[in-house]
Amino acid sequence: MDTCIKMLSAIFNCMVTLCEFCNQRFGKRFKEGECYVCKGNVERIIKNIEMARIEIPVKNAEYFSISTTIPEEVLLREEDVFDIALGESIKSWLNAKVVEILAKKTNLKYNASSSDVNFTIDWAGNIFTSVKSLFIFGRYKKYSSELSQSRGYWKGKGSVEETIGRIMQEECEGTGHSLHASGREDVDALNFAGRPFVMEISGAKERKPNLERIGERINKTNLVEVFDLKLVDGKVVGIITDSHFDKTYRVYLSERLSEEEMKKIKEGIEGKVISQFTPKRVEKRRVKKVRKRRIYAVEFGEDGEGQYAEIEAEAGTYIKELINGDGGRTKPSFSEILGRPLECKKLIVIAIKDDFIKDVVG
Repeated sequence: MDTCIKMLSAIFNCMVTLCEFCNQRFGKRFKEGECYVCKGNVERIIKNIEMARIEIPVKNAEYFSISTTIPEEVLLREEDVFDIALGESIKSWLNAKVVEILAKKTNLKYNASSSDVNFTIDWAGNIFTSVKSLFIFGRYKKYSSELSQSRGYWKGKGSVEETIGRIMQEECEGTGHSLHASGREDVDALNFAGRPFVMEISGAKERKPNLERIGERINKTNLVEVFDLKLVDGKVVGIITDSHFDKTYRVYLSERLSEEEMKKIKEGIEGKVISQFTPKRVEKRRVKKVRKRRIYAVEFGEDGEGQYAEIEAEAGTYIKELINGDGGRTKPSFSEILGRPLECKKLIVIAIKDDFIKDVVG
């Protein structure tokens, strides 16, 4: 049986011819001629790229990436050759050759994961250029109680996404924008801490926007404030959106509490794990289940706006429901402990524990 296989391999080896380029991949073990594997397309692709006039449709580009398409029948013929000889795959070899040529022609550096432009090369040797998204990291503060985080959710004064994204899109000469953030505030909640976000600008022709000017323009809206702006790799999006941070909230209460009532609440909630069944106000868009969340600290204070509670809580805690009890869905709650109704009159995020983000974005 082994002898038979060796004989068939020897016959196939004698019959198969490869082009100069495919033969290089197999250590020049075969006769050169009409290529059994690529049918001459590799040479055509290389010549087309070498002769092509390539325009870079963006400003201040540094990096490029590539995509190549190899038909399945070509890969199947290559497998026939792999059965009798070791070599480099046509995909790997062609990609390396294309990168080498394009780097010389464009004076750009190759970066597969973070590029300004992408060159797609089809099997006929045609080159298609596309502009990659640009990603800007930052933190935002939200000063309006009529501003949703996402577009289309609330009519009020618009959204954080629009307020930041419109200006960034203009400055980057892009075609669209999309906000990626770590969680969200309620529309009527304020954020004085600075929530981490990444704004994705699609079709951005300006690859090195003036981030200082962008920040100044956004901050003049008086609706939101941004800071710590910097260009980042697209991989940061997943890190930001998948992260959950403990936070500290300032909650202005609907009624004034006595010293004894404040003491009862601290004793009943501080350091405890509470149970929260999905609140009524979000049950249409959240999975119905019980969530366990720890309340780390509760302190009380007062300023010109009235009496407030400062609550440090585990990520994902529904703070309004912690105050009003949500009809018994949150236990224990301020209202349950006091034995009377109590509401959150105003909610402000005042601290977000996201220090590790600095290690990610620099």
